[in-house]
Amino acid sequence: MMAFKVFCPAWLLVSIGLCMNVVAILVTSLVLDRNSMQQLSRHEQQQQNVYLIQQAWNKLDILERKEEWLVLYLQSYEDNEVLDNAAATHLARWWPIKDWQLSLAGLEQIATALELERQALRDRIDSLYILNLQLQAQIAAYRDEFQQYRNVALLLQIFGLALILSRDLAWRR
Repeated sequence: MMAFKVFCPAWLLVSIGLCMNVVAILVTSLVLDRNSMQQLSRHEQQQQNVYLIQQAWNKLDILERKEEWLVLYLQSYEDNEVLDNAAATHLARWWPIKDWQLSLAGLEQIATALELERQALRDRIDSLYILNLQLQAQIAAYRDEFQQYRNVALLLQIFGLALILSRDLAWRR
């Protein structure tokens, strides 16, 4: 059997091995720090969107309960009777009611406005949910990139250590 003989000095192999280890450390520290910061930023944005979605759902629920209350309250009055000022003032705080007549006859106009507001909230929830899905895909892409760089750095470290050890193995022969 013929042994493989290296025709370069041992100090060159060691220095190349050390350079590979330094490059591996730089790759892992610089690239992975940048990648981690981007992942963290996307994750925080995703958490903020989840909070906004929860707020929108709560607001939607409150609107539905207030509409139910309004219907029950208006049904207690006779058909075209106008609500008293105290009830109208209280309801005006809930919704931006302009010059509507708060009566059973005006209920359809109020219900239409409430439905528009609920649809706007649903659209906001949908857009935030889609944005969260996009952020989740970006985070997964960052994780894949992180894994690739880590594998390259590990390969450089192993190859660098092999070159450093080759000097010791060559010296013992």
